[in-house]
Amino acid sequence: MKNPTINPISFFDELDNPREVQCTIPGKPFAKQRPRASRRGRFTTIYTPKETVDYENLVKYSYFQENGSVLLEGPLEAEIIGTFPVPSSVSNKQKNLMLEGKVQHTKKPDCDNMAKIVLDALNEVAFHDDSQIVDLHIKKQYGESPNVLIKIKEIKE
Repeated sequence: MKNPTINPISFFDELDNPREVQCTIPGKPFAKQRPRASRRGRFTTIYTPKETVDYENLVKYSYFQENGSVLLEGPLEAEIIGTFPVPSSVSNKQKNLMLEGKVQHTKKPDCDNMAKIVLDALNEVAFHDDSQIVDLHIKKQYGESPNVLIKIKEIKE
């Protein structure tokens, strides 16, 4: 059996080329909820709401489905695009304006809370810590199928 050798040229080429991952989380975008507290007698327990835990698990699952166990290194650039369904109560004219991007999604959830749940879920999954994100772009829009698109790219130093 031969000993595996590393081709030094291809090894250093990989270091020079920044990696990029992307994944799509199906369903309506969700925002990180605040921790809750409950009291039982003299004891107070802080917990994360079930909906938040469930959505974070969906983000992790979607990432692993599309990227496997790729862990990005160094400073990162991230783009998060939340696509929301058009309300069924709007007229066809209004619906078309929303789908063309002429009417923006200005309702909840807030962009920062939408990004927070996604980035917190990807800690130790896509990167070591979300403090590696040095450039973040977040967008909300209307679309035919609700989802969250995440793109994360290593920044070449």
